Amino acid sequence: VDNQSELNSNLDLDNDRDIVDNQSELNSNLDLNNDRDIVDNQSELNSNFESDIDNDGFADLDDPCPEEAGNPYGNGCPDASNNIVKEMNMIGSNILFPANGFKLMGKKNINALKEIKRLFEENPKINIIIEGHASTDGDDSFNQYLSLKRAKNIRSKLIEMGANPNHIEVKAFGETVPLNNNVSTKKGSNRRVQFKLKSFDKPKE
Repeated sequence: VDNQSELNSNLDLDNDRDIVDNQSELNSNLDLNNDRDIVDNQSELNSNFESDIDNDGFADLDDPCPEEAGNPYGNGCPDASNNIVKEMNMIGSNILFPANGFKLMGKKNINALKEIKRLFEENPKINIIIEGHASTDGDDSFNQYLSLKRAKNIRSKLIEMGANPNHIEVKAFGETVPLNNNVSTKKGSNRRVQFKLKSFDKPKE
């Protein structure tokens, strides 16, 4: 009986050791698998940070257009600056001035400026030159002065609406760049402003 009890005790001890060994091995395997998962997740994260599908120099995680190659002016997206200026000029074609004046009058002019201000809000990095023009009414020096006042007035109104003054410059051309021949029926379209792109601010390194 004593021998049988001792044998049973030894068997129980061996079983306990086997259970402990198996549990230790299981825990060790779980820890190893967890370590591998962490490494795999870190590798995947690093890969995402380094990935640049469109090869434009902007990591996909930071690129608003990850599948469409862009440039620094578009912050990783195609540079839409020319389209922005084209839209500004299309809207600005509704802004016309009296023969000897530079003040903006009428709801149509104000609404046009609000639309142009909206484009500035949507594209805060854009830098624009407002070019003032005049018809041949009056002498050259007066028309030069008048075209400058028109450009400055548009700039002032946009700034009043909230546009960044550091992103808007003015330039005057007088009567030297007519849209149409200065015949009496077409002179009105030459009393205008036009918008030209100066640049886009490059993103900070």
